[in-house]
Amino acid sequence: MHRRCWHPSPAPRRAPSQPHGLQLPAPRYQSPVDILYLLIPLSVVLVFLIGVLFWWSLRSGQFDDLQGPAHRVLDDDDPPLGR
Repeated sequence: MHRRCWHPSPAPRRAPSQPHGLQLPAPRYQSPVDILYLLIPLSVVLVFLIGVLFWWSLRSGQFDDLQGPAHRVLDDDDPPLGR
């Protein structure tokens, strides 16, 4: 069964600076799915960090009073700016 590459793999070629007989190694076959070995653990770490930050914000009282700041703006008792 023939494996299809997502990019053509060129034949080995000689570099101009190398003496005769030495060839460059062929490029390693990489599947487009190989990136998942990096992206899945990275996304798990990112979700864990977001969860820790959200838990910290809940425990530190960031979401305790959502209506208070809005009412304080409306109930402002500053004197008028006229003379």
